[in-house]
Amino acid sequence: MTDRTHDEAHGGGLGSRLNWLRAGVLGADDGIVSTAGIVVGAAGSAGPGDRPAGHP
Repeated sequence: MTDRTHDEAHGGGLGSRLNWLRAGVLGADDGIVSTAGIVVGAAGSAGPGDRPAGHP
């Protein structure tokens, strides 16, 4: 049987830390986009008579 080895690092190297940072940034971006979509959708669904008080 042959001994199979690989050079992939499993420690806390720079690549691992950058992947963690990328996941955090993209996750936050998804949250911002989702929230903005809900706000725009709610604002767009209001009819002409559904304006807030004090606005013509």
